[in-house]
Amino acid sequence: MRKTLSAILSAAMLTAALTGTALAADKAALPALKLDEPQSITFQPSEDDIAYAAFTPTENGNYQFVCDTPYTGTSKDPESEYASWSASIYEDTEGEPLQGFNFGFDIDSSDLTDEQKKEVLKVMPHPERVAAYAELTAGKRYVFKLSNKSTTSFTSNLTVSIHKHTFTEPVTEKSGVSNDRTTYGGVYKTCTVCGYLDYTEVFPQVNECILEKEKYVYDGKAKKPAVTVTTVDENYNLPASQYTVSYKNNKNVGKATVIIKFKGNYKGKVTKTFKIVPKGTAFTGYTAKKKAVVLRWKKQSRQTGGYEIQYSNKKSFEGAKTVTVNKNKTTSRKIKGLKSNKKYFFRIRTYTTVNGKKYCSGWSHKKSVRVK
Repeated sequence: MRKTLSAILSAAMLTAALTGTALAADKAALPALKLDEPQSITFQPSEDDIAYAAFTPTENGNYQFVCDTPYTGTSKDPESEYASWSASIYEDTEGEPLQGFNFGFDIDSSDLTDEQKKEVLKVMPHPERVAAYAELTAGKRYVFKLSNKSTTSFTSNLTVSIHKHTFTEPVTEKSGVSNDRTTYGGVYKTCTVCGYLDYTEVFPQVNECILEKEKYVYDGKAKKPAVTVTTVDENYNLPASQYTVSYKNNKNVGKATVIIKFKGNYKGKVTKTFKIVPKGTAFTGYTAKKKAVVLRWKKQSRQTGGYEIQYSNKKSFEGAKTVTVNKNKTTSRKIKGLKSNKKYFFRIRTYTTVNGKKYCSGWSHKKSVRVK
């Protein structure tokens, strides 16, 4: 089974909380790491996270836990292209990992495209390196944990040392926007050792593109609803300088399209739609007859295919029946089969069909009639 890029990157950043249920029974007996002093440790195959060493820093700062032997192994999963493992650093009280990276596979032999490999290397500059990095607090005890998800054990010197970021030149990455997903971007530098991204500017991720209105009544004029682009920052809407708006099929009855194309610090496009419905009509009169009513209404022929008349003996139109008049030039209809001396309520609307879909106006005001 092909490993997807998203799965690899998700594992790389360890966004899911690890339970820490497989910590050594006696955490006090864990090997105590000392700053800059290598300690040989053998990592046994395990599906669970096992605590292998402990460390208590004497000063605040960024630290790295690094093995000096490149990771090798054979995957336990026959459907996986590579052996994998996850390294992480926990506070002694467990909980979620402070930071961790899934390293330990040969990226060149993995089933990834060149473009996908570039994406992996952005957050995992050294995928073969057994290492974890975190900002630690002086005086707190931390444990180093690892899941060795291969068929073989792995022995290496593990060293904890102060980590100094080595940054690339600043890179500008645009925020991506589409109907399916959005991503955030910004100006950042990448640590070539641990993959830490240092953002000097963030382009807020787009949350939603909202139309001023999603339904209009046909009047022969083009409809152009205003667009508001919100972001994940609830106090910041994207300025119009970051996108353009165009419209299609936005004059006649039917489904109109709004195309929002992003520019500046953003890239991609979003497509939204809204409806244009036919103009309604209203009753102009009626004649009550024996068990029937003749209804008359104002003709509405532009962008209209016909009319629908709904009637009921209940004001709420519960259990109403509908009569369809399929010619837009017709302006009267006799409704038969009614009960004598009963009050009925009537209402009417226009409709037309575009590309197989029916578009209706709103209902008229109801008209009450007592049948003879």
